[in-house]
Amino acid sequence: MKLKLDENLGLRGRDMLAEAGHDVCTVPEQNLCSATDEQVAVRCRSDERGIVNSREITISCLQ
Repeated sequence: MKLKLDENLGLRGRDMLAEAGHDVCTVPEQNLCSATDEQVAVRCRSDERGIVNSREITISCLQ
């Protein structure tokens, strides 16, 4: 699954998901720190990635 980790999650979360076989990138890696939720959602849609943050996993970004 293609995922984007929000900026509130660290490298440990990214590494754990990558080790489980997921294609993971992070908000900071893509220079989206302090971007609005809508801006991150737009990027998720264009990259066909779900967003993972500390509150939930949002797969609706893929639709």
